[in-house]
Amino acid sequence: MNIFLVRLLTLCILATFVTCDPPAVPHKSNYNRKTKLVENAAGTPRGECPNDQYTGSGMVTSPNFPSNYGNGDSCAYFLTAPDGYVIQIQFITFTTEACCDFLYIYDGPSPIISPLLVRLAGSNLAKTVYSSSTRWMSMQFTSDQTNNMQGFQANFSSVDTANPCNRDVVIAIDGHSTLGTEANYHKQIAFAANTLVTNWTVGSTGIQVGPVLYFTDESEEFNLDDAQSVSDLQNLFNGFRQHPIAGQDLDSMEVAFSLVTGVVDTDFPFRQGWRTGIQRVLVMFLSFPPNDDADLQAAKVYTDKIISQGAIIVLVGLNSNVNITQMIPLSSGPNYVLGVNDVSQLNAAFATSISSALCQLPASTP
Repeated sequence: MNIFLVRLLTLCILATFVTCDPPAVPHKSNYNRKTKLVENAAGTPRGECPNDQYTGSGMVTSPNFPSNYGNGDSCAYFLTAPDGYVIQIQFITFTTEACCDFLYIYDGPSPIISPLLVRLAGSNLAKTVYSSSTRWMSMQFTSDQTNNMQGFQANFSSVDTANPCNRDVVIAIDGHSTLGTEANYHKQIAFAANTLVTNWTVGSTGIQVGPVLYFTDESEEFNLDDAQSVSDLQNLFNGFRQHPIAGQDLDSMEVAFSLVTGVVDTDFPFRQGWRTGIQRVLVMFLSFPPNDDADLQAAKVYTDKIISQGAIIVLVGLNSNVNITQMIPLSSGPNYVLGVNDVSQLNAAFATSISSALCQLPASTP
């Protein structure tokens, strides 16, 4: 036998990761600047991917729509809503090869790291609506090498899908003796549990709420994901009733905000359950004013940091001791400070005002 053939046969047997087939012809792609199509080696057109970044609201389509998409397409779409909103997408038309050409929709910023929401293929999907659970949605469209069709067209928008809105909220209950009486303290808790949150959509895909009780120089906190329903949340609030009201030597605003804002501060992630891509809100009930200018400025150090991280601070004065105007610098702005002269004035209308405030976006939020 020819010695060259013997050596070739030996190499083929020993090289388990190498075949003895003839070398493949290198794949060639040609980009035509005029038509903006890419052709594979066999000459089959591949569609140009649309713009991959989308914000707010608008329309997304498959490559070349309303003409057919190409063969071997692979296009990514990244949709972003403003802080405090989620993405909702509704298909106007959808026609792909049912077996082989797919649109994957992911509940998050990237197809690589986000959970799959749905995989779509075929037809008759017009007017179907899908929503993300955060401000981000991403999609990936792929087609095989045969039987391309018209594809899809869809409208997307930034919306609220929960009542009162898609937020992660900390509600801080005041446990200080500046409330006046134990009865007033219990009225505050009853308002939060039985009036404020009664109609909220509480849960992992709605509004997540973590109750906090702050008193003297301590706080009792619950995680945002400890309450998966309104009933769960009410039970957590009512558990605060076992704590009597207490006072500090000086009811310090600095101490109060150091206790409460620590659970909202992303640098101190004490609280579990914050969702990436969801607006963070602190709703804080207050029954006392700052001791002096220095106390106010010391508290402001905490609130400025929280606001700079993109969170909203809503402050609720519980009696005439609280100067609403004085609280504005500690909040996200004048529209985020509310108050009553007495806790007995906490009612359904006032609850609506609080819900409206926490659903607003500051003017500086993109």
